[in-house]
Amino acid sequence: MRLGPRLSLVLIGLALGACGEQQPANPPTAPGVKSAQMTRRIPARLSRVCASAERKGTVPVSCPRLIPEGTRSSSVLQPRRSVVRPGAPGDDGRRRFRGLRDYYVIEAYARSLKEAHWLTGAGTARSLEEHALRSSVAPGVERVRVAGQSLELRRYPLYPDGGINGGHVLALVRDGARIIYVSVHGYEHKDVAIAMLVELTG
Repeated sequence: MRLGPRLSLVLIGLALGACGEQQPANPPTAPGVKSAQMTRRIPARLSRVCASAERKGTVPVSCPRLIPEGTRSSSVLQPRRSVVRPGAPGDDGRRRFRGLRDYYVIEAYARSLKEAHWLTGAGTARSLEEHALRSSVAPGVERVRVAGQSLELRRYPLYPDGGINGGHVLALVRDGARIIYVSVHGYEHKDVAIAMLVELTG
């Protein structure tokens, strides 16, 4: 799914390899990322995971083009049993994804993130809200305009109340009945979620 016009994202102050060079200054409408190192070098494994999600579903897959440095162990979240701890209003993060048909969710880990992992998904809003974005305590919601797009930012409560997105900040854009989102563990990584989403939807 591709939304809106092509958006250009240039990050401020990212080191290029060991030479110490830096990217050009940010355009006024592009968000800078300060909380984690980012890269456009997409691991072969992540590309294969995106291809797998495409084969298993009925919606186009937007494979990330900008990711946290050190991304590894990516996977398509498969249908699995959702386990609820006794007395806990949420779940333990193992949310039940009932097949990859009208939506998908990809998870990956990155050493440059304090809390290690991030997720991205897209598909019908109804299915994603029911299966992948649900929490027992409603997340805080903020609406912002970034690089010409209207984004919805969600701050999910800590696990277990926040479900699989517990302790995450999530950036989301809507296109009619469909949505695409990026969810990053750690509230300080809002800039990462926004930058990844802007690049995904450009």
